[in-house]
Amino acid sequence: MNDSIGFPLLRTAADQHVREGNGNRNNRANDAIQQQRSCALMYALLRSLGVLLSPSGLLLICLVLPMVACGEVCFSHPEIKDINGNILRVGSIERIAADGSPSTVVSGLCAPSGLALDADRNLYYGNVTYDAPRVQVELFKRTPAGSVTSYGTVVDTSTGRLPGDGEAAFQVVVSATGDLYYGHPQIKDINGNILRVGSIERIAADGRRSTVISGLCAPSGLALDANGNLYYGNVTYDAPRVQVELFKRTPAGSVTSYGTVVDTSTGWLPGRGEAAFQVVVAATGDLYYNHPQIEDINGNILRVGSIKRIAADGSRSTVVSGLCAPSGLALDANGSLYYANVIYDAPRVQVELFKRTTAGSVTSYGTVVDTTSTGWLPGYYGRYSAFHVVSDTRKYALVVGIDHYLNGQPTDLSSCVNDAEGINCRIRSSPQLWNATDITVLHDGDATHARIRDELNRLARIATADDIVFFYQSSHGGWTFGTHMATIWAYDQDYLDSELANDLALFPDGCTIVIVLDTCYSGGMAETMALGGSSIPPQWNFAQAVMSRMKDAMSSKSGDLEATSLGKPSIGWITACDWDQTSRAGQVYSLFTGYLLRGFHDGDANRDQRISFSELFDYTKPLTVASDANQVPQILDAAGVLCQVIAGVRSLASGMAYGGPLGARKSVWCSTRDASWFTQTNTTYSSLPAVQSAPIPDFGISQMESAFEGFGSISFWYKVSSQTNADFFDVDIDGTNLLHLSGEIPWTQYSTLLTTGRHVVCWSYVKDSSNTVASDCAWVGEVSWLPQDSDCDSIPDWWMQREFAHATGLSNDNSRASDDADGDGVDNASEYAADTDPNDRDSYLRVNVLSKASDGLTMQCQGGVTAWQLVERSTDLRHWTPFVTNVPPVSVIYPITVPTTESKQFYRLRVEE
Repeated sequence: MNDSIGFPLLRTAADQHVREGNGNRNNRANDAIQQQRSCALMYALLRSLGVLLSPSGLLLICLVLPMVACGEVCFSHPEIKDINGNILRVGSIERIAADGSPSTVVSGLCAPSGLALDADRNLYYGNVTYDAPRVQVELFKRTPAGSVTSYGTVVDTSTGRLPGDGEAAFQVVVSATGDLYYGHPQIKDINGNILRVGSIERIAADGRRSTVISGLCAPSGLALDANGNLYYGNVTYDAPRVQVELFKRTPAGSVTSYGTVVDTSTGWLPGRGEAAFQVVVAATGDLYYNHPQIEDINGNILRVGSIKRIAADGSRSTVVSGLCAPSGLALDANGSLYYANVIYDAPRVQVELFKRTTAGSVTSYGTVVDTTSTGWLPGYYGRYSAFHVVSDTRKYALVVGIDHYLNGQPTDLSSCVNDAEGINCRIRSSPQLWNATDITVLHDGDATHARIRDELNRLARIATADDIVFFYQSSHGGWTFGTHMATIWAYDQDYLDSELANDLALFPDGCTIVIVLDTCYSGGMAETMALGGSSIPPQWNFAQAVMSRMKDAMSSKSGDLEATSLGKPSIGWITACDWDQTSRAGQVYSLFTGYLLRGFHDGDANRDQRISFSELFDYTKPLTVASDANQVPQILDAAGVLCQVIAGVRSLASGMAYGGPLGARKSVWCSTRDASWFTQTNTTYSSLPAVQSAPIPDFGISQMESAFEGFGSISFWYKVSSQTNADFFDVDIDGTNLLHLSGEIPWTQYSTLLTTGRHVVCWSYVKDSSNTVASDCAWVGEVSWLPQDSDCDSIPDWWMQREFAHATGLSNDNSRASDDADGDGVDNASEYAADTDPNDRDSYLRVNVLSKASDGLTMQCQGGVTAWQLVERSTDLRHWTPFVTNVPPVSVIYPITVPTTESKQFYRLRVEE
């Protein structure tokens, strides 16, 4: 099966999907007592507010907040006592259903913490209990049916004390394979001697237990991405200073650091003054973490609380600002960010929960935790350890493709099975969004009328509010003679619009359904049915007919015969053609689906690396119409769900660094799509190597791209040798196509001016459905990037704007190239070249020998992210040879093991622009 991207060649009417005729288809107080209580309450919340993301997209927010499971918001609520120790409210895990109705999931707890959900919606949680100075945590698992089992006591301080103020920051994450990871804090005796080092522990799916990472103080902020990489923070305390260093551990055990991301210096964190560090990982690889507000000892704010992001390309930014103690971070399958803001008014503590969409729209769920003015939280001085929210927006897919039919009736097709496999491949390539076990694919004889309906009915039974169901079918379609019912065709018989309407009516309120049909006569525009004098019955409009008949089915089910709206589930439709048009098949993919598949790569109109179904449609429609004016894809989306549901993630595959062959070393080069461009010296413009597009099959795309910062000009040389008007060399900047060339084109230079901001330049070689002509490739070389430099000090304006808030060097703020703004001994020009922070004396290019290793020395290099870093070796300080080249993006800190084969060795780290 060829799964290349592309669109098909148009074929004859016999290849159309048409069957006509019968049977078609988130103050400290002055008084000492008030201060204790205020600090205790704050600490309780701040220390553990956390949200973790399970492989199925579950949102976990630590503390007393929601964990959203299957459209529901579940949250841990700690026990509350009065000042005399009398229990005012027992600890519990609460749930708010999609319809707003509340319920208690688990009761009788002290301080529930570490909430997590696995792909099967099993709920994991710890119960933290306190018998001063002893702290214990017992870990539990609760099935969707309510059965609870215990993993036993996983944390027990006995007579020891935990780091900081002696509380347990317990967090749990679950891998796609069912392995549990949890943080175990360091334990010290009363004199400060370490009894047990902090660690991250694992309980494998088969029950085996092991230590994954050791030598930590207070592990926190656990998160897993779709590739099994484990992210975690290590919180260290040197009162009143609190620091958090963020790490990433690959499944192979390689650990890299993102550096110190939280440092209070001489400031205080809100409330008790502890760091509740949390991390979540987006489907695009972006990391989000919380940075609490910092105050001086008098309560003056030195820095407001915020939520930060480290993008997959290494760039850093602030997502949400103006917070007190942000917590409860979580991401849902569509990239919406959930977070809580903890605020303190001694002794009262309140938590408000928010949701921020990828577009930046923020809504509030209101105050979800309120201790009132007399309550105490559990633990020493009323501290407790957990605030969690989990959001589980589960996605299911039923994908159908039918080429061959029972008894050869109707006529066989050639591209529908390929269409289904292409869709299956595209959504599976975003495992952060789509769990392979939740995707069902039916081909030909498996796609019977009964089987398709059975699968939809099964999904209706297991799907819950806020779940998403995607139904795709490529097959024949038509109408039933006599009844004028619109149909799509199963392997053995018609699947009527009335039958689909009844099947969809079984889905629960709050469920979202996306239907994409590549069948004839499936159009979704209601107004087109009003065309006067048309001889084609309006019932042929399959999408609209289903919605109309579903309204009747919903009304009958609810008993509301006067219902005038469909209510929920919410349904969005995309169809390959209008109600009176046919949908064309092809040799590899059908016309519409071929472009739809390419949209999973090129359809990211807003460049947020998430591709919604509406973006897919907006990309596919004009290309389809350009190929066949008689096939106009349609959309029916009264509920507005298509712009909300994310179909795929457009991620970059790092590792292609063309600084040498291409130039522009200050840029990070990545390769994407089906095949990578490669360096070669056979075809070049000058004596410098050039890069060439990779050999690709029909419908394939070989692409590379790079980002450039600020105002300036870019130029490059290119050469093309392809089939004229068929296989194209494309250049896109920020999503706008600037070159679209084919045929034999000799070396030619292209240049353009880029305005202020970050720009992504993309070079592609794209093949059509057939034929290989000439060299069948394109070449690119000598890329030149000249950013604007107003004062000609060799530091571009964009960097000066970012670091000093102006474009030229000024004497009053030490921002000139030869100045050393942070007094670390490195001037600003060198800080720019090394990609280090000119305003942070701890940020500079350096090498440190850390320790001896069995096979040599382990040294640590530190610098920036986007600069080329070259580690070189010498035995005489005169002749240097390359040892390690760190291609951007590089880790901020990373270890290197060097051999001790010579009596003396020297190492240095340098950068190249």
